[in-house]
Amino acid sequence: MEKLKVLIAALSVLLMLALGYIANGKLEAIRTDAGKEGYGQGITAAVVAAYQQTENCQVATITMGNLTKQVVDVECVRMLLENKGVPVESSNEQGK
Repeated sequence: MEKLKVLIAALSVLLMLALGYIANGKLEAIRTDAGKEGYGQGITAAVVAAYQQTENCQVATITMGNLTKQVVDVECVRMLLENKGVPVESSNEQGK
């Protein structure tokens, strides 16, 4: 009878360890998926913000770590050059 109790206790411990291992794997997958979703939402928000800022010929600044770039709509540059009398191909003519 005593051996049966020890066997049941050992099997119970093994079952709890197995369930903990499985649950940990599931939680890690959920955390990874949430991180990927948050990253995608952050990228989308950054692109939308840059688009909105450059829509009225404003310069948008993009910073990643210690790197910084300024972005401007090419159509605004074309209009500025044309206003200064510099001949410029239109964006529709470039593909021909």
